[in-house]
Amino acid sequence: MAIGPFGSNLKVPDYREEGVPLVFVRHVRAESFAETHYVTPEKAGELAAHAVVGGDLLITKMGEPPGDSAIYPMGSPDAIITADCIKWRLAPAGLDPKFFNYALRSETTKRQIANRTRGVAQKKISLERFKDIALPLPALPEQRRIVARLEELFSRLEAGVAALRHAKTQLQRYRQSVLAAAVTGQLTQAWREQHPDTEPAEELLKQALSDARANWSGKRKFVEPAILNPEGLPELPSTWTWTGVEQTGEVKLGRQRSPKQMTGDHIRPYLRVANVYEDRIDTTDINEMNFTPDEFKIYELKYGDILLNEGQSLEWVGRPAMYRDEIEGCCFQNTLVRYRAHYSVLPSYALIVFRAYLHRGRFQKIAKWTNNIAHLGAGRFKEIEFPLPPLAEQHQIVAKVEARTTAIDHLEAELARQITRSNRLRQSTLATAFQGNL
Repeated sequence: MAIGPFGSNLKVPDYREEGVPLVFVRHVRAESFAETHYVTPEKAGELAAHAVVGGDLLITKMGEPPGDSAIYPMGSPDAIITADCIKWRLAPAGLDPKFFNYALRSETTKRQIANRTRGVAQKKISLERFKDIALPLPALPEQRRIVARLEELFSRLEAGVAALRHAKTQLQRYRQSVLAAAVTGQLTQAWREQHPDTEPAEELLKQALSDARANWSGKRKFVEPAILNPEGLPELPSTWTWTGVEQTGEVKLGRQRSPKQMTGDHIRPYLRVANVYEDRIDTTDINEMNFTPDEFKIYELKYGDILLNEGQSLEWVGRPAMYRDEIEGCCFQNTLVRYRAHYSVLPSYALIVFRAYLHRGRFQKIAKWTNNIAHLGAGRFKEIEFPLPPLAEQHQIVAKVEARTTAIDHLEAELARQITRSNRLRQSTLATAFQGNL
């Protein structure tokens, strides 16, 4: 057995684009040894004590927990293990690598590894403590019989798990298709046919704008929202209308965080990008800063406000969730954009629109890159198109989406239970095998 070289013996500057491949912890965990770095043959010669060949067992000595294992594939080029890997080269006769790879994955062995693991921030098992682990050792024919039986059983199990995961993927696609159908009118087509006299959304929008002008109390002159040009946008049902986000609600960027606001007489909780997931606000880690009474009026969150990730990865920029009074007296930071719907729009319907946009990549198209972070931009966000149905139809859309989403949630939970059950079945099968009862 051997461990990977100390960091001083193998550094990033030693990496090359070709040569002798390196094996990292991530390769062992994934049981995939592609996409790696290399070292020169000369450097590999210096690290010969850490070389691996096909058939060697590889074990991670660091992780949560350590002890993941894999067999380095036969026919693969000789390689060098890196730090936090253990190489175990079995004697050529009498020991089957596949048998011991399965043995390392059994619950009995995992408990032994856990009992020998040390560390707080990084949990590790030393080579000496790993060598102290007890493993079963039947005769070679019995090893091979157990391996053959396990492979047969696990092949069936993996086929079942693959089917479950495929079903989970299909449910995710169905969830997205429900959102897409909701904001194009497809979901409520039958309802419209049954209610032909519904007041068009355009009338609702005109009334909302008129009320906004009448109720304006700011010191500055009322600023008319920009009129959206619908050219190039998909056709909507006749009672719907295209408008801009700004015409349907108030858009506001959160307050910037600074050291001077960490203390004061008006400390309040606030939400930031780390708290806002899709259709869910996570309150497990809430920060606080000072908001004066005047600032609180500006940045206070109210039930029904929608918060969108302003700065995020490109995949998740614009990720929206509705605030439902999770925290009393809460504000929001400038890593979030707040959308507060006018009475012409149900907040729950607006959330559906923004979730559909998230999955359709609409927010990605308007995002700007800064320091490897995609920024939604409050100004850009309020200018994008918004499909507005009549208010009565919005209620129908929300109800239909919620009904379908609830059904999807139940199915996903059941799939998760079945996948967990499959994992337990794998462990019970290993336990049976290494008790000699398979």
